[in-house]
Amino acid sequence: MTMETRDALVVGGNLAGLTVAYLLGQYGYKTTLIERAPFLGGGDGSFTNEHGRIFDFGMHALDHGRSEFVSRLFEHAVEGKFRRLPKNRAILLRDSLIPYNTGPQDWPDELQALLKPGEIVDDLGSDPPTREALGKIYGPAFAGFIFDEVLSSFPAERKHLEFGVDESQLMTNIYPWFFPKVDRVGRSDSAHTKYQTRIRQDGGEHVIYPETGGFNGFAEGLAQRARDVGVDIEVGAKDLEVEMDPTSRHVRSIVANGRTLHAPRVYWCGPAGVLMGLLDQPVFDAVPETFALGSIQFERPLDCEFIELIGGSPEHLIKRASFPGKLQDGPDDLIQIEFHYPKGDPNYGTEKGWWHESWLNSLRKIGIAQPDNEVKALDLKLIPMHYNGFGIEGKPTPSVELPDLPADSNLRPVLPSYQHININTRLPLFLQYLTEDLTRA
Repeated sequence: MTMETRDALVVGGNLAGLTVAYLLGQYGYKTTLIERAPFLGGGDGSFTNEHGRIFDFGMHALDHGRSEFVSRLFEHAVEGKFRRLPKNRAILLRDSLIPYNTGPQDWPDELQALLKPGEIVDDLGSDPPTREALGKIYGPAFAGFIFDEVLSSFPAERKHLEFGVDESQLMTNIYPWFFPKVDRVGRSDSAHTKYQTRIRQDGGEHVIYPETGGFNGFAEGLAQRARDVGVDIEVGAKDLEVEMDPTSRHVRSIVANGRTLHAPRVYWCGPAGVLMGLLDQPVFDAVPETFALGSIQFERPLDCEFIELIGGSPEHLIKRASFPGKLQDGPDDLIQIEFHYPKGDPNYGTEKGWWHESWLNSLRKIGIAQPDNEVKALDLKLIPMHYNGFGIEGKPTPSVELPDLPADSNLRPVLPSYQHININTRLPLFLQYLTEDLTRA
């Protein structure tokens, strides 16, 4: 079989791989992108239900302006054909939907009663959000509510507690998301904290979403822009095979769709576990979570003003809910619900009917779906998810760490960090990596 030589190969057609391939093409590198799956976008895409309605999995919308580079890239990918919407969202506590980032005066009376009376100033800064520290700021009753009720609504965090992990280390998804808006002083200077502070103070959070094709429109747009600059894309490469020199870690060739390819640069944007196997490195022994994704279409529009819900109630198996009809400027009869739990946890069902009953009861109880508004279609996906996973002894999933590669290796691992699972923070890191690699002497 004839060997084809390219300037660069990109393995993985997820958003990272598409971005890297597009930028390489822009820089004039003759590039081939290779994807084993029959579609592009990786874990961030869209599907259509039996009635032709679009739902998304993975990312549902892109935070606008959180990363200027990412926003501009995705706007360019769809040639400016996107919708920009206020990220009007709510938190679900007990049976109440509370507008996100509102002051205590806008909270239900029963939750207001848990807060320390008088003006509240959050001076926690970069200190750990312990029960004692939060109790001094917000009142011990509210701190108890946060740790004993809200934190316990996250099954993985309950598992961590069983392993003996300190509860203050598990507050990433809780603080300050499920707290009222108060004066905050002494904040840390991390990019994440600065962004959260800005939106909590200014309330100016927006999202962008493609006009057509669901969230997958971004992946398809990136692919087309890559093709426009000369990148050729191999999708559905079931025969994908990587031949690597075990000593130099040099990728000799990659077979994809009957082609044998070689390049002086091979950017790996595919699964980290596969690459670890190629390099004979141990893979972290993690217990994955099961990601329950319910996509529900009702007979009539739903009664909810918000574009997104974030759940912190153990009574409702809802960690996040979005409303695709609002994003797509269509009928508001769709809701998509996410819930994640440790794989094999016997407290949760594996059948569509079990989840249907739980979610429908919750949606009726919190007033989103009226009792006579029947379900027209329900799609359930139970997906293994290693983000938020944990080791067999309760240790958090670490970032991927590969051995130092020999100087003559052409392998360039562009891998996600489990500390940066948001695309707004991942893609700038990949751009930085690519730029440093291409300019290295």
